[in-house]
Amino acid sequence: MRKGMPKSVQSELKFKKPPIWEVGFAVITQTPGVVDPYDVRGLHKAVEDVLPHVERQAPINTFEGLTYLSTVNTGLGEGAGVPPRWWFIADNQQELLQAQERFWAWNWRANGNVDGPKNYPGFDQLRLRARDAFDRTRIAIKKQGMSLPDPAAVELMYDNVIPLSGPGLDELKLRDVLAEYEPSPPGAKSGWQMMWFEPIDGVPEEQGHCRVAILLAGIAVPNEQEIRPIVRFSFHAASLEQTWDAAFDFFDLAHAHITKRLIDLTTETARARWEPQ
Repeated sequence: MRKGMPKSVQSELKFKKPPIWEVGFAVITQTPGVVDPYDVRGLHKAVEDVLPHVERQAPINTFEGLTYLSTVNTGLGEGAGVPPRWWFIADNQQELLQAQERFWAWNWRANGNVDGPKNYPGFDQLRLRARDAFDRTRIAIKKQGMSLPDPAAVELMYDNVIPLSGPGLDELKLRDVLAEYEPSPPGAKSGWQMMWFEPIDGVPEEQGHCRVAILLAGIAVPNEQEIRPIVRFSFHAASLEQTWDAAFDFFDLAHAHITKRLIDLTTETARARWEPQ
């Protein structure tokens, strides 16, 4: 376990209505083998009781958070052609397992609830479910007479959406949400954005960092005629890791960092809507 690793993944910062839009635990492996292109059904059977639906998706090429890190063996554009990515999805559409020959991910989604998820289970529970999906993947591949490849890089993604207005909400401006903000140009309503990379405590800078992006945008909400203005906070914490245990240790460390930074970057006015516990 790394120096600086939290003793518990339980955060001291708790909210009844966190602004979480999506959470993703993702791994790029050193070699192919996450899914056998000749036996996609074999992998799906391992998770079918909780993720019964299947979708074929376009492949991914790398992680957003890997920019400026050594990307040896973390690009997925193999010369033989990038294989498809498979989604195995829960009935409620909130949980899904993603599988590509060198890519594995488990995601939780708020299903477009811009006012905050009503049933967000918390990081500890999501980590347990992601670990269960990993164990099922490993066992399925072992039954095929192979071993799950070791990681090359990992990423924890948190996408947060804060509405500036809506039914029952006092209207907020961007300056009411961001702890430090100077409008440029004044009165900007959409298109304003910031992005940077920052270090993560306990992770060497040459090994990992966190990509932070803040965007002022609009989103269509069912049964509402007007586009709802939002501020979107996206965190992509990535690290070069070589074992699955190290990957899950990093997820803990990254979660602690992301939680702290979301607090640092937002105002008490914005956080009051999340109902601190």
